[in-house]
Amino acid sequence: MITSFVKTMCDFSFRGRSTKKEFLSFFAIWLLISIMFLTVIMALAITVLELKINTVSGDISIPHKMRTAGVLPFILMMTTICAYVIFNVWAFISASLLSIRRLHDMNYSGVCYWVWMSALLLFCVSETSILTAILLYFLIGGLFALGYAKSFPSHNKYGKVDVDELLLNLEKQNG
Repeated sequence: MITSFVKTMCDFSFRGRSTKKEFLSFFAIWLLISIMFLTVIMALAITVLELKINTVSGDISIPHKMRTAGVLPFILMMTTICAYVIFNVWAFISASLLSIRRLHDMNYSGVCYWVWMSALLLFCVSETSILTAILLYFLIGGLFALGYAKSFPSHNKYGKVDVDELLLNLEKQNG
């Protein structure tokens, strides 16, 4: 599963096909890595900024007189935040190319993806923040629309069908 994630992160091609398994495992590992990054960033923010979190109301406050924890934890926190942003930009580009390959697997053109992205960008500009639109893209659009759609059962103009996926579909039909 991790090797598939690394392979997908390094595959900057929109040609070919991607299976449901590759698509869903990419998003599962992306989510786990993002949670780990955010946990480390939050722990460093609590340490460096001396954040006070009220567990009942969920309010976060910074004391007026902060005692500095030193330069090294602050640099570590900023480096972690930069790494998280770079990782997410790279993952967004990889997820876009993976989505196009997944559309190819369902025998649709990659143009459908760009029409979908332009509609989301219009939604971003007119209604809500960019972060919300990216979350909508990854969670709703990515997982449900592309993650659970059936693959095209035979070879198409975008590539050959994966043999493992074909055998799995035949077992389900004969079941």
